[in-house]
Amino acid sequence: MAAANRQAPIDAIEQWLNAFAGAIRSRDFGLGRSLFAPEVIAFGTRAVTALGIEILVDQQWSHIWNATRGFTFHLSELHSGIEGDFGWAAVPWESQGIAADGHPFQRAGRATYVLQRREGVWLAIHSHHSLNPCPEKLRKPDR
Repeated sequence: MAAANRQAPIDAIEQWLNAFAGAIRSRDFGLGRSLFAPEVIAFGTRAVTALGIEILVDQQWSHIWNATRGFTFHLSELHSGIEGDFGWAAVPWESQGIAADGHPFQRAGRATYVLQRREGVWLAIHSHHSLNPCPEKLRKPDR
């Protein structure tokens, strides 16, 4: 029984991540909003800082989600934990972006979330999405 109890927090975080990835894939902004606290503070691939869910939707999600296909988290690489009513997750993701000319391109990144359980529901109070660094930027400069 103890093993099942230790697995429960991980399951709760994975369920939250699966729900959020589903919201992105279906462009379901209502579902996305329901997974975030109204006062969320977020950093994104487009929005530098979004203070509140409406700004997050307006400055990040409405631009990115409409130009994204196949968003998925790599849950096999998930790092997470829960302490009381707070949880966190750090997880890589990938998707296909859709360029302005309509052509798809691969993109990969990573995300971190701080979650808070409110009345039994996990809500993101902070999120940070970023693209993986370009290999060219990871090379050491020639000396």
